[in-house]
Amino acid sequence: MNSIQTRMILLCVSLILLTAFAMQLSHGWFIHKHNQQQIREQVANAAYFLHQYIDSRETNLHYATRVIIQDFGFREAVATNNVPTITSMLTNHAGRIQADLMLVLNDNGELIAANELDFPLSDLADINWLAVHGISQQGQFVEINNRLYRLFSVPINAPHQVAISIIAFEINAPLLEELKLKTGLDIVFESTQTDLFLTTLPIHKAEFDHLLQTTNEPDLWWQRSQFLLEEVKLKNVNKQPIQLFLLADLSIFHRVFDRLNYSLLGLTLFIVIISVVLSTLLAKRLANPLSHLYKDLIYRATHDHLTTILNRHAAIERITEELARSRRSDKIYCVALCDIDNFKKINDTYGHASGDEVLRRFASRLKSTLRSYDVLGRFGGEEFLVALQLKPEEATASFERLRSVIADTPIPSGSQLIPVTMSCGVCLLWPEEPVPPMDVILHAADTALYRAKEHGRNQVIFTHVPTFPVVEADIDDKIEL
Repeated sequence: MNSIQTRMILLCVSLILLTAFAMQLSHGWFIHKHNQQQIREQVANAAYFLHQYIDSRETNLHYATRVIIQDFGFREAVATNNVPTITSMLTNHAGRIQADLMLVLNDNGELIAANELDFPLSDLADINWLAVHGISQQGQFVEINNRLYRLFSVPINAPHQVAISIIAFEINAPLLEELKLKTGLDIVFESTQTDLFLTTLPIHKAEFDHLLQTTNEPDLWWQRSQFLLEEVKLKNVNKQPIQLFLLADLSIFHRVFDRLNYSLLGLTLFIVIISVVLSTLLAKRLANPLSHLYKDLIYRATHDHLTTILNRHAAIERITEELARSRRSDKIYCVALCDIDNFKKINDTYGHASGDEVLRRFASRLKSTLRSYDVLGRFGGEEFLVALQLKPEEATASFERLRSVIADTPIPSGSQLIPVTMSCGVCLLWPEEPVPPMDVILHAADTALYRAKEHGRNQVIFTHVPTFPVVEADIDDKIEL
């Protein structure tokens, strides 16, 4: 299988894979967004239901509480500070309206009486009840004796305000389980400063704190969160940091998403296999003409169309590669610019067609004289670039042979024989010296070529890069007829 076939197959497979990947990505993204939207709507509805449930129960307690505070006997007991009577009435009324906590405070926030509790009244003394004045009829959450209560206040007037009544119901595990059944979500109440922790999940506070950290990490396909966690802001007295969280279990959505993903991956694999087979068959039918076209384009990009030798860019590129390899040899590297003498006169005398023929024959003679690994390219116009690696003692004879190959035999053009000579400027590079930039080498060779023209043409001038003036003694500075 040639490179064209391989590239065509890789192109087809890459396009299929790219398309499949885009489909997989977009499909997964849309499903993920759809699931996220559904879950967030469920969480929002659950949060709304939770607030409505608590507000409804609070409203019922509020109306029920007004019955006792409007009772003349109760107001008289409060006005006369009859604690036993107040305690008895609070206990009886709390049992009837299912209130877990009923208190009476004076205007200074001091506790007067409370319903019968299963913990000491001293636990209520640490609470700043003056803050309860700010609660008014709007309920808030507060932690008392490591329990969570929803409480609100109602003023006791006789006829002016003589005390404040505090009513509360406890947020406990049975209530949370009831709310979970109605909302479909797990519920967590916790305090960040105490051990208060109420949840419908079978975990401890430390495990939930870890879950809280991991849930905030990026949601990756291979490392997904088990829950979508939403915090509901709460108001609470005494600045107690009580938090409410709603958690939606994502495992069901993950299972559905995974099934869809695996189905799409299987379909993608099937399409890739089919595409490999079809692209291989297609590549075999198209590879040959495309391969020939590709080779032709490469040839046209690197060769001169008239002389069929390397063009300037390709020749310089080859010389650069050879110079890098020549550093490992003990031979010198010669880069020469060779110019056809009086080429304009040949064009004017014999015509441009003959001039083109001279260029073709000139290049052909040089190519047949040089070795297969030597570099020959058309530099531009009638200038040619020659590069070869030689022993120092071979340089003079080698370039003299090139010069004589051109000068000794006229070039035929139609019925005419055209005498042709050439001048060369050769830049010598030794392996132990640093390689100068290519433009410096060409400038040195061009300067030597100009000197050869000045000295009468049909000769070879050797030179060196200006920064390295020493030239081997056995190579003449000039070779001429």
